[in-house]
Amino acid sequence: MRRESGSALIEFLVGAIMLLVPLAYAVGILADVQRATLATSAAARAAGRSFVLSDSAPAGRRAAEEAMREVLVNYWLDPGRGELSVTGNLERASSVRVAVAYPVPVFKVPFVGVFDNGERFTVRSVHFTRVDRYRGFRRQGEQP
Repeated sequence: MRRESGSALIEFLVGAIMLLVPLAYAVGILADVQRATLATSAAARAAGRSFVLSDSAPAGRRAAEEAMREVLVNYWLDPGRGELSVTGNLERASSVRVAVAYPVPVFKVPFVGVFDNGERFTVRSVHFTRVDRYRGFRRQGEQP
């Protein structure tokens, strides 16, 4: 009987480690996915607003990209990995569709970093916004 004393403690520790390590890993990945979801939603909204407030489509595209990068930085994400898609035009009362995608790496080790093995979960967010129906646009070469 004396030889088996303490074996339950060891079995419990091994079992707890086998359960808690994968659980902690899953919680970390889900936290990154949630952060990317919130960031892409806010980035799509900010990019759409910047696009419809600009004077031309090329200027709107630049403003939308800058807004997306700024929001991603505010969420501590790499702005170079975000992808922006803007469809629509800047005519009065028209609809503009803005989509932002951000890849979240799946394989991550705490305190070590991300191992880039190509496995990614891409988070996408789409935002529709309208150009104001009473909006006035400047003509080519017109000064404000």
